[in-house]
Parts: sequence; C-alpha cells; structure tokens
Amino acid sequence: MRALIKSLAYKLSLISLATLGGFAPAKESTMKILKVKGQKAVVVLPEGDFEKGDDVRIFTGFYTQSSADNGIRKYRMGFDASVGQSTIEIVPDGGDAVETTGTSFAGTVTFGFNQKQFEFGPTLTIQNSSLENDGGSLETQALALGGFFDYNFSLNDTGVMYVPYVGLKLATLQESSKADTDSGSGDSDASGFLYSLEGGLKYFPYNDQVAFTGGARYQTVDIKDSDDEQQITTDIELFAGVSLYF
Repeated sequence: MRALIKSLAYKLSLISLATLGGFAPAKESTMKILKVKGQKAVVVLPEGDFEKGDDVRIFTGFYTQSSADNGIRKYRMGFDASVGQSTIEIVPDGGDAVETTGTSFAGTVTFGFNQKQFEFGPTLTIQNSSLENDGGSLETQALALGGFFDYNFSLNDTGVMYVPYVGLKLATLQESSKADTDSGSGDSDASGFLYSLEGGLKYFPYNDQVAFTGGARYQTVDIKDSDDEQQITTDIELFAGVSLYF
C-alpha cells in the first residue's frame, strides 16, 4: 500500500509541474538520431505538434517546446563601407579620351526582403572619389538610388551561420565634380547609371539576427554632363558591413 501511495504521489507531482510550468508530459517513445554533423542532427521526434524551426528542450519525464518565431529572417536592414581604386575615362564631345585614376570611398544602405535563396530590395549609395593625373585633379561626389539582388549559395535561414553569395545592383546616379587643371578650375553636374557585381559572405557568429558582411565589388558608372561630355568610371572595391535581420 505504501509503495502504491508513493507511486501515485510521484505521478501527481509530474502532472502538477507540467500544468504550472507549461510543460507537456512526455510520451512513451524515444527520439532517434538519424544523422549528426557538428552541433546539428537529424532526428525522429516523439509524438507532438512540432513545426520546422521549433526549439525542443528535453527533460527527465517531460519536454518543453517554443516557437521559432523569435528567430526569423524575413527582412534586412544593412550598411556597408567600401574603399577602392577608381579609373575615370573622360570622353569630350568630339575630343580624345582622357584617363584618370584615384581612390574612392562609399557607404551603402539597403533594405531587403529575404526569401532564403535570394534577397532583393532598394539601396542608397553615397560615394566620394579623388583622382589626379599630370594634367590636374578631379573630386567627385555622387548619390545613387536603385535596387539590389543577392543570390545565396546557402539558404539564409535560422540556424545557418555562413551564407556565401553573389549580388547585382542597378541604380540611377547624380554626380557633382570639381576639376583643377593647369588651365583653370570648374564645377559640373552629371547624371547616369551605376552597375555593380559583388561577391562575399554573410556571417552570423552570435545569433540569427545580426550578420557581418564582407567581400569584393566591381562597379561601373556611365554618366554625361550638360556639355554632353561622357565619363565612364570603373571601381574595384573591398567592403565590410553589418546587417540586421528581423
């Protein structure tokens, strides 16, 4: 009789803990591990209302389950800074082309929609270039507004730490420049298009929401000013940044 009372008391205590703590009583079944890689595993779970991405904590006698909604990656806010080498080819209307080289600095802000395999959205870039040759120097400031598209080689989903990718960007651009030459100085405004191709890595070292990004970018800007003078700029850049997913 005493053994029966102890058994009933133990079962009632488990039921009370499950009710008060939000735990679900465990089923009389086992969890079978099918495949293991590092800290990840493919398992067959006990009976339960499980969904992909759920966190399941196993205890003796009962388990807890929480939704994966706290670790989503649906949207992205990102910023990166870049430095690179610029080459500008200036083609005057009816004249010979002049080539100038120098250094460029840029900052880019993006807002994106994450579809795991690919991401897309609007982007804003501010760029400053400083170039010079034997004939003088050229300073440019540009503002570009457009869109980007990233293809992820790994699905950008919760639990994935490394996401290598390639990306495209297309934007309209407005540029102001100031030239100082042996014959004098002058200011000009121009407009055109920006095209870029980049490759890099999105790295999530701490959690599912914050990614550090880095890579290389090849960029071309094709513009014309009010005097119908064409400028073609090519940039080879290295960039680094951070993105917040939510």
